Amino acid sequence: MRRKAGADRPPPEIGRLTAGKAVRAAVVQAADEVAGLAATAGLVDESRTTLDPFIEALPDPALLALVEGPGARFGLVVLDAQAVAALIEMQTTGRVVPRPAEARAPTRTDAIMSADFIDRFLELIELRVTEAELEVAPAMSGFRYGLALAEPRAISMTLEDIPYRAFRFEVDLGRGAKKGAMQILLPYDPPGINRAGAAETEAFAEAMRAQVLETHATLTATLFKRRMTLAEVARFEVGTQLVLPRDTLSKIAVEALDG
Repeated sequence: MRRKAGADRPPPEIGRLTAGKAVRAAVVQAADEVAGLAATAGLVDESRTTLDPFIEALPDPALLALVEGPGARFGLVVLDAQAVAALIEMQTTGRVVPRPAEARAPTRTDAIMSADFIDRFLELIELRVTEAELEVAPAMSGFRYGLALAEPRAISMTLEDIPYRAFRFEVDLGRGAKKGAMQILLPYDPPGINRAGAAETEAFAEAMRAQVLETHATLTATLFKRRMTLAEVARFEVGTQLVLPRDTLSKIAVEALDG
């Protein structure tokens, strides 16, 4: 009876917790908590790498999320097109469409809607490796979402050319509705280890922040939007009055160029 009762259960992960097991468990919990998305991670491939081979093997297109940790240390969380689509579909429609998503470059909206998942994912990894007192805990702690990089070329301009710890795994999304893949890239050494160039790194981080903060962004304050025919617009003249709803001034929207 005991054997029959457990016939449909997945085999337990026996033994001491590893960083890879922490990653697998974290993605399942984060997807459920943030988006109500059922996710199952495959076996995690952990390796030591440098930037060039990591960049060469990146999926295209993919969401390249820059994550920042203590000591001005940076890493990446990479979601392929299927993983991004599943997250967006679940948060906007409440279901994952059971077919492969169209391959398209992720938008800023995609990045914003994925940020909470990425933050919770990293937080859960940190909690697990810290509670298990793993040696890698200091190197994998404190990272959170920063911003989305526009293209792979920006990775080598943003991250240091140092050894990294990479995690790669496939993920089932929406109970088989989509099959995606994710990657994590974090500095191999914890803060304070092999950091002879810490001052230069901090200066670089400050310069990058200053550059981002000085970037010009055009924003429009929109009072109200109304559909009109071309004939109605053609009758506009100096003094034409438009009647706006009474609550317009309490609902001003600030929009970027793409709306």
